[in-house]
Amino acid sequence: MKLVDIQALEQLKSVSNPIQVGKLIFFIETELQMDSNHYVQTIKSYHTETEEVKVWSPGGTVNQHLTLSTDQRYLFFISNHTEDKKAQLFRMSLEGGAAEQLTKVPKGISHYLQANDHSIYYQWSEATQDKEGAEQAEKSEKPEAVIVEDLTYKADGAGYLEYDKAYYLSNLDLNSLKSEQIMERSKPFKVNFVARDENYLLWFESRSYHDEWQLGENLYRHNLSNGEDTLIAIPPKKGSISFVSANPSQTDLLMIANTFDYAFVTLPVLYRYEVATGQLTAINPEFDHYIGDIIVADFQQNKEEFPIEWLDDEAFLFIVTAQGRTDLYRGDIAGNYHCLLDQPLHLTGGNICPGSKEISVTYSSVSLPSALGKFDIEERTLTLVYDPNATTEYHYQAAEEINYTDSTGQPIYGWYLPPVEESSANEKSHPAILYIHGGPQVCYGETFFHEMQYFAAQGYGVMMLNPRGSNGYGQAHVASILGDYGNVDYQDLMTGLDYVLEQHPEIDQSHLYVAGGSYGGFMTNWIVGHTDRFRAACTQRCISNWISFYGTSDIGAFFVECQLERDLSDSEGLWNLSPLKYAHQSKTPLLILHGREDYRCPLEQAQQMYIAMKKKGIDTKMIEFPSSSHGLSRNGLPNLRVARIQAIKDWFKKHS
Repeated sequence: MKLVDIQALEQLKSVSNPIQVGKLIFFIETELQMDSNHYVQTIKSYHTETEEVKVWSPGGTVNQHLTLSTDQRYLFFISNHTEDKKAQLFRMSLEGGAAEQLTKVPKGISHYLQANDHSIYYQWSEATQDKEGAEQAEKSEKPEAVIVEDLTYKADGAGYLEYDKAYYLSNLDLNSLKSEQIMERSKPFKVNFVARDENYLLWFESRSYHDEWQLGENLYRHNLSNGEDTLIAIPPKKGSISFVSANPSQTDLLMIANTFDYAFVTLPVLYRYEVATGQLTAINPEFDHYIGDIIVADFQQNKEEFPIEWLDDEAFLFIVTAQGRTDLYRGDIAGNYHCLLDQPLHLTGGNICPGSKEISVTYSSVSLPSALGKFDIEERTLTLVYDPNATTEYHYQAAEEINYTDSTGQPIYGWYLPPVEESSANEKSHPAILYIHGGPQVCYGETFFHEMQYFAAQGYGVMMLNPRGSNGYGQAHVASILGDYGNVDYQDLMTGLDYVLEQHPEIDQSHLYVAGGSYGGFMTNWIVGHTDRFRAACTQRCISNWISFYGTSDIGAFFVECQLERDLSDSEGLWNLSPLKYAHQSKTPLLILHGREDYRCPLEQAQQMYIAMKKKGIDTKMIEFPSSSHGLSRNGLPNLRVARIQAIKDWFKKHS
C-alpha cells in the first residue's frame, strides 16, 4: 500500500449523480487531469448483474445534471462537447448510439427540466448590448466606466454581475425539436418544477430584487395559460420557501422553508403544498436537524444536492446532517419520520429505481474516497457495487471520533486522524495540526478529505473539531455564536485541543500547528493574536477586519449583520471582533494563502493581515493565487490546488 500523496488528487476519481433504470446504474465519474489542468467528467453505467462498467459519453469538462426521461428511454444531460464549447442540452438513447444535441443557444444553457415524454424546458441568457463591442471599448484608450447602483453587484465565482442581460425560459418539443420562448425577465430567475400537464410551473427569484436588503427568495406559481404569477409564501411572509419535490400524482409538493428566526442559520423546515387548494402546512416544525447535506470536504466533484425522493403519494425519503453523518430518513405528509440509515457515511447522491424498493447512492467515508452503492429500503442494508479507486492501492488512515464537553457541559464532537505510523520518524513523538473548518455553520464529518489524509501521511496528527457554531447538532448549537465570534468557539477549539493532547500524549506539544480557511481563516487569525502555543499557522481565504469586510465581500453586509448582529454604526463592536485588532500580539509565523478572485472573503482581508504581521516583524509569507475564487481548495485549478497544499507543507516543515 502507498501513502496518500499530492498526486492522489489526479489518480483518485469521484462518482456522482446516480440514476438507476432496470439493471443499469448510470453515474458521472470525475477525475482531475494535470496535463490539461481541468476536471474531466464522463458518463458511465454499472450493470448490477454482469458488473460491467460501460462508458456512455466522451470525457469533457462539462458533463452534468444527468436525468432519466419520463418514459425511461433516454438520458438527458448538459455537456460542452460542442464545436464552440458552450454548454448545451443532449439526449442519449438507452439502446446506445451517439448523444444528440438538442439545443444550440449562442451562450449555452444553464438549466433544464422535463415536464413529460414530449416536452422539456430550458433556461438561458444573452446580452442586451453588443458585448464584443463593449469589451473592445474597455481595451481602447477610452475605456468606459462601470456604473454600480445595486447593493449586490458582484458574486464569488462570477465577479461583477452583468446588468445588460436578458434571462429566458424556453420550451422544447421533443418530437419536432422546435423551441418556443415562454418567459423573459431582466434579472436572473430559476424554474424548478413544471407540472406534467403543463398547466403551471414554479419559479423563484431573489427577494433582493424587490427590497435589496431582504434575504432569501420569492417562489411563484406561474399559470402557463394566462401568464399570471401567484406568490407562494409562508406566514407571516418573512421567510423564504423553495420547491424540492412532487409526489407521483403531483397532488402534493414538498417545499423547504427558512423562517429566518436565526437569519440564514435557521434550520430548514419541510412544508406540504396542496396543489388543488394552495394550502401550505409545516410537516416537521420541531425537527431539530439540518435537512440536507452540509458536510465539508475537498474531494467530491460534480456533486448535486441529494434529492428528496417519493416512495408513493404520501411517503418520501430525505437526508439530514447529524453529528457528522448524512442519515437517510423516511417521512410522510402526516409529519411522521424515522431514520433508515445512520452509518458513519457521507451520502452524496441518490435516486430511487422506478418500480423497486432500492435507491442507488453515491457515498464516501473517511477511508473511502467515493463509491457507488445500492440501499435496500426494506432491509435497510447498503451494498457497495462500484469503487472507481479499487485498484489504486492507497492506504487511508482511519479517524478516531472524539467527544468532549464545552464550558456549559454540552458535548462537542470531532475527529482525530493520527499520523500513518510508517510516515513518522518517531512514533512516540509527532507533530499535530488543528485544522478549523469554514462556514462556520457547516461541519466536519464522516467523509474523505484528501488534504487531511495527505498530512497524516506526512507524519502529522490532524484534529478536526465541530465547535459551537457548527451544524449537525441542533438549532441551539449552530446559532450559539451569533454576535459572539471568537468567544465560545475559540474556547471549544482550545478545550478540544487539550482533550486530544491528553488522550494522545505521543503528540509533541512543542510542534503544534493551526490552519483553516474562510471562517477557519478568521479563527486562525484570531488564535495567533490570542495565544502563542502554535509553532506556525496557515490562514486561508481569511477574514481579518469586519469593518472592511462589511463593504467589500459579496455577502458582507448580510453576513455581518446576521453573524455578528452589528452593522457599521457599531464600528467599535466590529473592530473588537476583528483579528486585525489583536495582530500586534502575535508571535506565530503566519502563512497567508488567498485567491485573487475571491469575492466572498476579498483579497484585501489577507493583505491587511500580511501588513500587520510585517509591521510586527513576524515571519510571514503571502501567496496570491490567480484565477482563483473562494473555492480554490475544493474546485480550483488543479495546478493551483497542488501548489496550495505544497505551500502549507513547506511552511510547516520550515518551522518544524
